[in-house]
Amino acid sequence: MVCCALELVARLEDSHAQLGSATASPPAISLPRFDPGFACLIDDRGRPVVYYVDRGSPAEQAGLRVGMTVLSVRGKPARKSFASG
Repeated sequence: MVCCALELVARLEDSHAQLGSATASPPAISLPRFDPGFACLIDDRGRPVVYYVDRGSPAEQAGLRVGMTVLSVRGKPARKSFASG
């Protein structure tokens, strides 16, 4: 709506315009969640260790906690799942 406000000001041929709050709220859009809600660091033994868990995330709901070592992901060894490249 910014373009419409600029057109309004241009038609007035001056800068005396005021825009107020809208009366309608924008619709809430439900977006799919792509991340599991946690982050890991690799420890000195090469193991992924959880260092962050989002509140209300699938990871928290599954019981994941900071400090846990991830052993496997979907049945595969964690080292393969977290390997770069």
